[in-house]
Amino acid sequence: MRVAYTTILSAALAASALAFPFRGANQKRDDAVEIVTECTTIHVTEYATSGPSPSPEPPVVKPNSDVDAPAPTGDYTKYRSKSRRPRPTSTSAPETSPPPPAVTPPIESPVPTSKEPAAAPTTSPAPAPSSPAPSGGSFESEVLAAHNDKRALHGVPALTYDKTLADYAAGVSATCKFEHSHGPYGENLAAGYASAAEAIKAWYDEEKLYNYASGDFSSATGHFTQLVWKSTTKVGCGVKACNGAGGTPGEFLTCNYDTGNVIGQFQANVLPPV
Repeated sequence: MRVAYTTILSAALAASALAFPFRGANQKRDDAVEIVTECTTIHVTEYATSGPSPSPEPPVVKPNSDVDAPAPTGDYTKYRSKSRRPRPTSTSAPETSPPPPAVTPPIESPVPTSKEPAAAPTTSPAPAPSSPAPSGGSFESEVLAAHNDKRALHGVPALTYDKTLADYAAGVSATCKFEHSHGPYGENLAAGYASAAEAIKAWYDEEKLYNYASGDFSSATGHFTQLVWKSTTKVGCGVKACNGAGGTPGEFLTCNYDTGNVIGQFQANVLPPV
């Protein structure tokens, strides 16, 4: 006779198909994977000496909405079941573009600057210069001619070049600190100009701001008044290529004078152009 092994195995396999996990309500619904489970039904036949053989009972499979009904085909039964799986996603962090390099803005060329003239001379001794006066006649000739050309426009005497003043001026420029020394001399400073003659011209260009009628000192015109001061007789200059050292751009020019810019004497010493 046939034993109902077929029913037991079929039921177990159907249960296996029903137990296939569904991965949650949040899964994507546009991907489906078809799983085909092939199960072999084993038919066992036993023989007896008497009596008719009972007919085998058909396999019993519980219905399920997720599993198609099994269809016997010969010696095996095929179960089809469908399950959903999420679309594969990458676990790696998304690639991000590196931030753009910081762009540093270009440094503008420093604007030529000049300082206000020193106060009236005092009797305190001059500090020792830190470097010798510039050598060569070309620099001395340039600064002396530039001074005397402007002084001639106002009908005042020409200056002479003085080594003591030049040595002192060279010491001031050698510091590359664009500030007045507050020594015993009149003093004009300039930095960033292409030549000493251009710096001296910039000092003279303050003339258009000077009020000859009032004859007063002003920081806006102090370089001009020292340049054409009538009672001044000597000048000495020094220059240093600082090129940004100490915050001073280009060449640092210092010119010192024996007198100039004395309060109360402007009308007598700063004359209008002739």
